Amino acid sequence: MFKNYKILLLLFFSLILVIIPSCKKEAELNEFFFKLPTLNQNILGELKYDDADLDLTTLGIKEYSELYKYADQTKDNLEMFEFINEDVQEQKLLITKDTFYICLKSTKYHFILIDDAFTNELDNIQTKGTIPSIDEFSQRLINE
Repeated sequence: MFKNYKILLLLFFSLILVIIPSCKKEAELNEFFFKLPTLNQNILGELKYDDADLDLTTLGIKEYSELYKYADQTKDNLEMFEFINEDVQEQKLLITKDTFYICLKSTKYHFILIDDAFTNELDNIQTKGTIPSIDEFSQRLINE
């Protein structure tokens, strides 16, 4: 009887050790999804601060990482950039005259998202099913 109790206790603690990190990662991911639009709005605000009519396509920015310097270098923002650099496998930046769109795809965390810097929430995110290619996802949503 005591032996079975030890096995059950061991299984219980093993399960706890698996569930807690998983919940923590999911909470961190949800926080990332929540904070990304605000970060992008702040970057857009910095870009347009001196000239609201500035045509963003004239800046010559080709990659999202080039926009990091326009963000406040807070701990939260640095953690966001670190997550993007380490856990996002594909990125696509689309710049128009008045805004920019960032599309991020993570196979590690099984998501693809697009965010228009002009809006205050993620414009679209997919976390279920087959994740499409970044080109297909971004074009489909930009064209809507």
